[in-house]
Amino acid sequence: MKKLFFILLSLSLIFSNCQQNNPSPSSSSSSSSSSSSSSACGTINATVNTTALNSYNPVVNCTAANTYSIAGGTETIVLNFYSQCNSPQGAPDWNITIHFSLLNSAPIQLNTAYQWSVVNGPSAIVTTINYEAKNCGASAPQYMNITGGTTYNGTFTFTQIDTTNKLISGSCTNVTLNTISGSGPSLPFSCSFSNVPYN
Repeated sequence: MKKLFFILLSLSLIFSNCQQNNPSPSSSSSSSSSSSSSSACGTINATVNTTALNSYNPVVNCTAANTYSIAGGTETIVLNFYSQCNSPQGAPDWNITIHFSLLNSAPIQLNTAYQWSVVNGPSAIVTTINYEAKNCGASAPQYMNITGGTTYNGTFTFTQIDTTNKLISGSCTNVTLNTISGSGPSLPFSCSFSNVPYN
């Protein structure tokens, strides 16, 4: 009986030792890999009417609609950000499109504040922001940084244009969004974005 007891005790110690030498994977390693998709698409911190849009979760190729180009003396940057809902139809919660063009002027200077200027001169700066808060629905008022139907407000600053790794960083400040479709109040807007990939 004593021999049987010692055999069982030895076996339990052996199995216990094996478990310690080969522990099960921790949940932190799996969660870190699942959260890497948004960082691969860069980051954006946007505030609309004092409310932070802290969900940025693109589920398609995030570089598909982001572009940086130089053609005919014009530099153009187009960036798209959106948050996907969990609804079956996959409607967006919100989406933001930033369009910046520098026409017939020097290359975009980093850490330089740019504002809209008249487009009928030899050189011009075109700065537009479109915003739509769909809240997982099919349609919603559309907003743009347009003032009086003729000028565009806000300040654009780029802190990184990495043409080797194709990454863009920058910010938009002093923006007021007004409706261009539907009705709604004017909305103060600001954003900063970093390491956003482009085609």
